[in-house]
Amino acid sequence: MYFKEINKCKSIIFAGGTMEQTSQFDGLFDKKLNYFFYESVNKNILPIILSETSLGKKVQLTFESRERIFSEVISTVITLANLVKRGGVIIFVSSKFYLELFKKSNLTELSKRRIYYEDNFNISHFNTLPEVLLAVMGGKLSEGINFSDDMCRLLIIVGIPYPLKTIEYEQRSKEDKNYGINCAMRLVNQALGRAVRHKNDYSAMVLFDQRYTKLIQSISPWINKNVKMSKFIDTLKEISIFLNKNFIYFS
Repeated sequence: MYFKEINKCKSIIFAGGTMEQTSQFDGLFDKKLNYFFYESVNKNILPIILSETSLGKKVQLTFESRERIFSEVISTVITLANLVKRGGVIIFVSSKFYLELFKKSNLTELSKRRIYYEDNFNISHFNTLPEVLLAVMGGKLSEGINFSDDMCRLLIIVGIPYPLKTIEYEQRSKEDKNYGINCAMRLVNQALGRAVRHKNDYSAMVLFDQRYTKLIQSISPWINKNVKMSKFIDTLKEISIFLNKNFIYFS
């Protein structure tokens, strides 16, 4: 970030709904920063941390385990997506590697659904049918595009988008031990923010990786206070009840 042009201002306001982790701003200025948080107008969300596959296997999508467990991950995602009868499903994965694994997999079990990937996606084609979109967190579709109303009734985040361990990463990590987590969770929060865009919108959100159980405080405040940690079978029940209840209420 470069602030030379505004360094003579008496005050500066940074405003946004997905600015966590705020600790990343502390080292940018000489003076102490003041943070203000306001309630979201939207209360119609169901955020769930899912730590296991449909077969009960714990999920940590690390470099070492990614290929060994990913077939079960895909099967679990398909089961979750098939819960949505009205509206779309958005699936954000943590890297292009995982996106390619999805592309190579057999997703025909997503019955009667068109499947889009970020490289062939046109928002005008993504209508109120139960479509499915797969994209990478931090890519062009996880920021700036709003998937409101029936475009997204279920948002699934697969894995945690930690940055690549480049020379810059190694240097910044020495200066800030939470640098990697901050970078990753900023992308996660931006992706979560795509799902609900006004007070009458609603969406279920699934954070699919066991490591999220230790990162709840890094999730945006308007979401983290409602986060549930559920087993797979309970997740299915909770999402079904949530979607049916809100469909009736807002119809």
